[in-house]
Amino acid sequence: MVYLDDNQIGKTDVNGGFLIDNISPGTYKISIEMEGYKRTEKSFKIKGGGLTEQANIKLQSSTPPIKEPKAPEKKIEPPSKPREPVAVPKVTVPTPPEVPKEVEKVEKVEVPAKPKVEEKPSPSPKKEPLLGMFELWMVILIIFLIAGILFLIFGRKILIKRERPRLTIKTPVKPLRVTTPIKGLSLEEAPGVGDYKILEKVASGGMANVYKAVHVKKGWMVALKVPHEQFQSDRTFVERFRREGELGKKLHNENIIHIYESATAKDGFTYIAMEYLEGIDLRQYMDKHGKLPIEEALNIIVHVCRALDYAHVKGVVHRDIKPENIMLPLQKGKGKIVLMDFGIAHTAYLGTLGTGSTYLGTPYYMSPDQISSKEVDGRSDIYSLGVVLFEMLTGQHLFDETDPLKVLFHHKETPPRRPSNVNPKIPPTLEQIVLKMLTKKPEDRYQTVEDLLVELQEFMLKEGIENE
Repeated sequence: MVYLDDNQIGKTDVNGGFLIDNISPGTYKISIEMEGYKRTEKSFKIKGGGLTEQANIKLQSSTPPIKEPKAPEKKIEPPSKPREPVAVPKVTVPTPPEVPKEVEKVEKVEVPAKPKVEEKPSPSPKKEPLLGMFELWMVILIIFLIAGILFLIFGRKILIKRERPRLTIKTPVKPLRVTTPIKGLSLEEAPGVGDYKILEKVASGGMANVYKAVHVKKGWMVALKVPHEQFQSDRTFVERFRREGELGKKLHNENIIHIYESATAKDGFTYIAMEYLEGIDLRQYMDKHGKLPIEEALNIIVHVCRALDYAHVKGVVHRDIKPENIMLPLQKGKGKIVLMDFGIAHTAYLGTLGTGSTYLGTPYYMSPDQISSKEVDGRSDIYSLGVVLFEMLTGQHLFDETDPLKVLFHHKETPPRRPSNVNPKIPPTLEQIVLKMLTKKPEDRYQTVEDLLVELQEFMLKEGIENE
């Protein structure tokens, strides 16, 4: 309680202070009583509007104060004597640099790098094989497949260019042996030429007849070529016939008919004995079938090219390439295509014109080189083969004239017709090959049969034509 001049003027609160009611100005004595504390008195001067100073009155407790227990003081023990160090392995630890107590600026302290210790390489573990046997074979197979694909893309032309399509026969072909007569004709009754008995005539031409004959002593079946009687007395003709027959004996190629013998019998008849084949010549075949499919015509030409390429390398120029001298098997794929009449190539046709000039060859297939009576080479055969190819693809002669003189003039002066004008199915690439074969000047043609063969085979590969 708060008393003013012994009159209660308010209450006191230990936590909230005290509250004094409104008092008139003047000097007063303030007495304060509080439970648990002694009564306290103090004089104050009060003016209007409140106290002039803060009432700061200390109260004294009427009960003795309770002393709080003091915290036990920590005894400061004197430093103990250092223990004797225990024997341990000495470890040297680098001491960090001392840091000054008062540092005005922070300086960068470089810590020395640890010394490099060379480490010995640990032994590498044993490597297991990466591939098993199966995987190894698969890798090898893939390599071969890739090599095959690269070869198909880049190697075909190289292979064709390097190919020398000259299949040679190291030993002459053995003739067929005949032990029984044919068509009821006994060997005693058959006419003979030298050691051969004639069984039947199989072909006849302007210069000679061809007979099917058999060797009396050895039983060989041969094709016997005998010039007509009017040429048998011509010494120049006979000498050339025999010389070219001997030359033909040296040609051993699967696409060339083999010549066994060239001789003159006791009765004066000169003859050539050659390989006998069952077949049909290209002239007879075209007369029966007309123009040929492109695939079939190209297969025939490729075989003839192989024969000519081989002969040219041997130094022999045929000079009489024509359908009658190309023999086909009776059944496709069962037999071989061969070029005939190498033995009498230079005497296949003798025509004397009004100028007195002598020509060797057949007018419908002669090259401009032959007509000019110049020395000819393999490029002359290429021209004649181009005429044959034109005829196979179109079913027509290159120059369709009945007069041989006019035909010769056209070969020398008239540009050839385009094959596609007759047969529109002929591709432009193939047409260009034919026209290049038929150029008038030898230097404008293919210079070798091998060059021609490469282009023909490239065209066949591109068109998907199989070479049989």
